[in-house]
Amino acid sequence: MQAESADDRIIHNFHLKERKRTIRGYIVKRIIIGIFVLFALSVLLYALIRIMPGDYVQNSIAGSGRLTAQAKEQMIKSYGLDSSVGEGYIQWITNSFRGEFGTSFLYKKPVTEVISDGLFTTMLISVTALMIQLLLALYLGIRSAFEAGIRWRLFFNTTTVLSISLPVFFVALLLQKWLALDMGLFPLQGQVSLKYEYTGILYIVDVMDHLILPILTLVLTGAGGTARYIKEHTERILSSDFVFGAITRGFGRKQIIRYHVLPNLRVLLAVIIGKEIPGLLTRTLIVEDVFALNGLGTSVFAGLAMGDVPLIMGFSILLAFIVLFSALFEDIAYALSDPRIRLGKGGTYYGI
Repeated sequence: MQAESADDRIIHNFHLKERKRTIRGYIVKRIIIGIFVLFALSVLLYALIRIMPGDYVQNSIAGSGRLTAQAKEQMIKSYGLDSSVGEGYIQWITNSFRGEFGTSFLYKKPVTEVISDGLFTTMLISVTALMIQLLLALYLGIRSAFEAGIRWRLFFNTTTVLSISLPVFFVALLLQKWLALDMGLFPLQGQVSLKYEYTGILYIVDVMDHLILPILTLVLTGAGGTARYIKEHTERILSSDFVFGAITRGFGRKQIIRYHVLPNLRVLLAVIIGKEIPGLLTRTLIVEDVFALNGLGTSVFAGLAMGDVPLIMGFSILLAFIVLFSALFEDIAYALSDPRIRLGKGGTYYGI
């Protein structure tokens, strides 16, 4: 028996090492592919931005009839827009390798500084909304898998369909109308109160008060789809043999949820987080613009409207990196959460 146990441990350690080696190789391969994707995307984005009608100079001098042609040409040259698309991209990619993404035309400071100035607010809103969304979706999805009442089914289907179908800006405007204007419960816009100069704990409370509506908007527009995924997955778990065996042994709902449902939802939650991050960031940018917050959304949309090439390129590469990282995180977390899942050429799949 001891010899067999020793052999089993050797075999187990061998398979564990092979699995770790496979995951490391998969990560390296995905990183290499991601670098090529970022390069191709940067070429396409830069070309599209440069060939689009209306550059930064044209947008900034629109309506101004006093600017001479010589002054306009000098502005074009100072912003580097006089070079061809190919020359401009080579200069941009060369500077990017040195960690220099250029100076924003609109804000007159480095792109990295513009992004970092609004990154904290964006991350704070996104991470908080994601945690609340997952908790709310877990409650709704798991309860809907157990509930058979018509009223609850109608409530769940109605709310989730509305959550999925309503645009984020529309929900934001509704919340502003109902909760800010009509009821006066929360501030309409902004990140801090302009009438008062709060400091210390009062400043933190004031900021949190201004962020409640933006976070609530993100939760309401994201929880519906997540709850439906969790409900469908929970129903499959409840129809399995091991849950049926637990019921015959006298397990109640709370015990089944604790010992069978939640452990088996780890894979789904890993997938949801990986898939949700890019979409959540996009919705956050829209919400920041609607609520006039000092996040990335306000800066990016202003840069897009003006044709700010360095800012658009820097943010687009950052967003593409987040999307690629989220996809990689999803696959790795998927594989680590379930030993049956293997990493293959096309992503993740079930193996024996």
